[in-house]
Amino acid sequence: MFRTNLFICGLVILCSSSWVYCHEGGCGDRLAIPGGTMQEGYCSFKYTEVADARSLAQDSEGNILVIERGTGSLVLLYPPPSADQTLKDVQKVVLIQGLGLNHSILIDESERALASGGPYVFVSSEDTVYRYTYNPQEKRAESQHVVVKNIPRGGHSTRSLALDDQGRLYVATGSLGNVDPTPVRSNLKRISQEAIEAGDNDWDTLEMFASGLRNEVGLGFDSRGVLWG
Repeated sequence: MFRTNLFICGLVILCSSSWVYCHEGGCGDRLAIPGGTMQEGYCSFKYTEVADARSLAQDSEGNILVIERGTGSLVLLYPPPSADQTLKDVQKVVLIQGLGLNHSILIDESERALASGGPYVFVSSEDTVYRYTYNPQEKRAESQHVVVKNIPRGGHSTRSLALDDQGRLYVATGSLGNVDPTPVRSNLKRISQEAIEAGDNDWDTLEMFASGLRNEVGLGFDSRGVLWG
């Protein structure tokens, strides 16, 4: 149940500008955050503070990675949430900074990634998608690799990311305005595993997977391999 609970936490983060809340079965002596109702056996409590949290992911060690849009950074929080923690128990490590990161995190700990030098973590700024070699045990991200460059700036600035079971990367850009006269900006593009490894892929040269999608701020594959946004 832990990953399911953490997924709920991620939804709350996206609606919050400064707090991270988590839902965990049983709260012990912790006081639930007032003003809401929870399913029986769950509670909500304050886990830690971040500067304008955007996206959240959890690695195989239980570390929580968060895009801190207020600082343009990727931060790691540990230990994982538990009912007997206090705010002082939670430690924060800045993994990546100075790139204007503003939305997506994608952790790849698949066998495919491990065979090619991973695990990896993918992150995005308004105009670039980066990949880093990621060590969850040592809490380090290093060896920056530019996967996609020259993504158009302006308008909706988030760049959602997803990987399919063949290791292909999907990158979404939103429209320039609320109603665009053409679908030039509202695109979902796909990058092959070979192109990911080669790096420095120009946005205009990528395969078009779908167009006319106003602003897909989240992407994910279901158990049948169908991509949702």
